[in-house]
Amino acid sequence: MGYLIFENQQGQGTKAPDLMQNLLTRGVDGIIMQPADANVAVPLVRQAQAAKAPVLGWAIPFGAGATAPYVGLEEKTETEAAGRAAAQYVQRNFPGQPVKVLIVTITGVSSCANDRMGPFEKGVKSVAPDAQSNILRRQRLERRQQSRAHN
Repeated sequence: MGYLIFENQQGQGTKAPDLMQNLLTRGVDGIIMQPADANVAVPLVRQAQAAKAPVLGWAIPFGAGATAPYVGLEEKTETEAAGRAAAQYVQRNFPGQPVKVLIVTITGVSSCANDRMGPFEKGVKSVAPDAQSNILRRQRLERRQQSRAHN
């Protein structure tokens, strides 16, 4: 009987090599992987394949140089539709009020800007072209949390 091992980088891309080695040491039969960074995933995919562990990509495609099957999501399409729906909700429930959007993203993770938050903002602006957008990058949030902890 097989079992599933779930590993999470917890936003720490630097943990990925150790997590991969841990899985391979345990002798897993295969790996389903959703990389936080497509390019960081390339050597990990190669490492797993060298150990004869099949790899399947999920949601975020691997960077150039990794050849493995991939199951994708239509993230751009879906998040753009979500942005339209959000703007329509504000217009319907708060008539006459400006549409304001706070976008929280992770600096340095291209899929956040390109596949998620960018299309969301595009969807909002397709309904409310004068919508006000503010972008809060994760690094800023962490700095605020650190300064609050020191006070």
